[in-house]
This record gives sequence, C-alpha cells and structure tokens, in this order.
Amino acid sequence: MITANVPSAKKIIVHGPDSGSGGIPSQFPIHEDTIFQQLLTDSIEFFNIPENEVENYFLVDTKTNLVHIPSSFVRDFYFFHRSVYPQITLQYIDPDEAHIRMREMAFTQKLIEMGKVLLTHNALKHSPKTVIPQRIFFLHDEFTHLPSFPRKSLEACFGMYTGPMGPELQTMDAMHKFVWAQVMRTTSQKTFIFPCCNLFFGMGM
Repeated sequence: MITANVPSAKKIIVHGPDSGSGGIPSQFPIHEDTIFQQLLTDSIEFFNIPENEVENYFLVDTKTNLVHIPSSFVRDFYFFHRSVYPQITLQYIDPDEAHIRMREMAFTQKLIEMGKVLLTHNALKHSPKTVIPQRIFFLHDEFTHLPSFPRKSLEACFGMYTGPMGPELQTMDAMHKFVWAQVMRTTSQKTFIFPCCNLFFGMGM
C-alpha cells in the first residue's frame, strides 16, 4: 500500500561497464535522501569514465534492465533484506534510447502509484461509519511517519513534458495529483477524533 513504511536497503552494489569480463564492482551506502544521481556521479568517478563519455552512461537495474531516473530516490526502489543487497550496473546507452526508457518507467510508476491511491480512497469512501475513525487515524499516523510523504504525492515529471511521451506523462501526472487530492479531501472531511493540521502543514513545506 501507499503507507507501507518499509526500511530502505543500507547499501547497493554497482557493477561497472566491464562487469562481463570480471570487473570488480563497488559498494555505496544508501541513506533516506540518496538519489540515483549521487550514485551515478560516484560510479562514474569510481570506474574512471572519460569526461567526454559521461553523458552516455546510466544506471540500470541488473535484474529488470530498467533505466533509473537520476532524480529518483533509491529508497523508493530498493528495500532492506538481511544479507541481500540490490545490484545495479553502470551501462553505456544512447541518450535518446535511455530517455525514452526512463519516460516509460516514469509512466508505469505513476500508474502503479495512482492505482494504490485510488484503492485507499475507495476503501475510505465506502467504509462503514463505525470503522471510519480508526481507519482515518491509522492513515493519518502512517502518513505522519512515512519518509516518502508528502514527497511522492507532490512529485511531477516536469522535465519530461516535452518530447516522446510528454503529453501522456503530463496527463498521468495530473491524474496522479487529482487522486491524491481526493484522498486528502476524504481524510479531512472524515476526521473526527484528532486534529490533522500537522499533516497538511507538512504538505506545504
């Protein structure tokens, strides 16, 4: 669910462009505010990528082959598993191809998130009156302690609104914000037993 407060992975393994020929990977720590751009910059430096080729390198999930958007938070994709560390690869990819793949990934992630938010909204909207207070209390408490809230509800792909899939991403972003607004509206209308001002103050910061 959108309220799942799952701990982030503590470190990540990054394979270099020569990983197929026995190259030694590197490990980097992951913090709550670590984004892929930081890992990309550190990986480019670690693997000694020539400066004139930097724009052609991207971080790719080793298992799924998904190209990570540099501005995305690592904790949103990789969660803590004891003695198991996520693995990504620094790959040489044509920038046009990489940007299309990142747009496709952004679209899919927004669609998945929107489905989760809609499920939450409908669960609240159609709950029996006798259980609404406890569900609102649970949701409020989860939002208050969730590291990705309100960040994920406010994130937008502004830099991707032009070019391939631009109109589709802009529409998806608008729908994403609309369903989040519906959840916040339902939450505020059905708040009976506790003040919710601190939650909304957090959204404005």
